[in-house]
Amino acid sequence: MSDFLDFFIKPKVTWSEGEDLVLKPNKFPHPEYLVILIAELTIGIVLFFSSTNLERYRLILVFGLLALPFLIATVVYYLRSAKLHPIIISANGIQTGTHDIIDWNLIDYAFIDHKNKHTFFSIEYTQDGKKKVKDIGMKNYKYRKDDIHKAVNFWSGRLIGASWNKFRDQVIEGKGLSDEEKIVFMKECERYVPLFINLKTYLIAVCAVLFVILFPSIYKIIGAGSESLGYGKGMSLLIFEVSFIYTIFVIVCYFISKRFRKNPLISTLSKEEYKEFSRIASKETKYSDDDEEDEDKTILKYAIGSSIISIISLICYLLLS
Repeated sequence: MSDFLDFFIKPKVTWSEGEDLVLKPNKFPHPEYLVILIAELTIGIVLFFSSTNLERYRLILVFGLLALPFLIATVVYYLRSAKLHPIIISANGIQTGTHDIIDWNLIDYAFIDHKNKHTFFSIEYTQDGKKKVKDIGMKNYKYRKDDIHKAVNFWSGRLIGASWNKFRDQVIEGKGLSDEEKIVFMKECERYVPLFINLKTYLIAVCAVLFVILFPSIYKIIGAGSESLGYGKGMSLLIFEVSFIYTIFVIVCYFISKRFRKNPLISTLSKEEYKEFSRIASKETKYSDDDEEDEDKTILKYAIGSSIISIISLICYLLLS
């Protein structure tokens, strides 16, 4: 819920090259508490003026008790946020406190990272010969991931502002490239990898939409006329629906990927380059020698396998009818 509310409540941070990027603390890190508090008070006021004198005292007591925890939580988080120092990305480095600045000469990578369902600004740096990591929770800050990525790259003079940059560098180590070739490959990654990341995000969205649309529809159609489903019949129906939707998803992904490969930017890549950029986007470092045809065959196997499962489960469902 907070992410949904943040979309409306958090002002977007805009950044231009040559400017310091200042990530200010959020005044209300948990806006959902504030929204609930305002909603409760609004309902309470409406009921207060539309009630009798006796009922008004009861309403004040009830809504006061309901609103108190959210009022306390809002105030506590507000005070905590007020104590936070803005994160400043500038020519001097990354400043995380009044006197806490990490110089660019020490920083290896600085990017938005996701760990255990939380979002961090992860700064990896080397100090006194030791590798260190500073993770700053970003729930309390206003930020845009792209702005941080671009600002870190600009002020550091290197391409180190994304999590996949670490995997890119591991790929470079295994390729045995010259210094000039490394620079070229880094710039190519910066151009192509975001396209693959967007594709994967798009495919996840397609999967979610297919499941939301098809699951209730199939359940209603196949389950129509059944007053109650037994365990075996219910499990057969569930397995059929999941495998059938997965089959459709695999087929849709196949055609979306085919269309993606025809993109004017992507179509110029060789098969090897396509696989490299795709796997860097997936944060994968283990490579195989499979070519594009083998990848297509793998997709076909998944589609056939899930189709067989859906057919078998549908037959079981009909036999139990």
